[in-house]
Amino acid sequence: MASRWAGAIRTLTEAGEAELRSWATTAWVRAGGFRDELFLKLLGASALGPQALTTLIEAQRQTYLSELGAWPASAGPTPTSRWSPS
Repeated sequence: MASRWAGAIRTLTEAGEAELRSWATTAWVRAGGFRDELFLKLLGASALGPQALTTLIEAQRQTYLSELGAWPASAGPTPTSRWSPS
């Protein structure tokens, strides 16, 4: 039995696109589990265009650098201590 949605063309509402843009361009911090939300965010942001993708990547980079800033001294040098961002 064919799905009643087969072949249907869907478009985002303005509110839906605003929500997707907000979700897809904010950094994500893993809370546990196996769902790879960063990958899903990259897909969503890429569908919105280069600016949204750049916004997400910059936000995610800052989040990762903040997390590394909390790296305990007893753990040794941070992975970023060998380079400086451009």
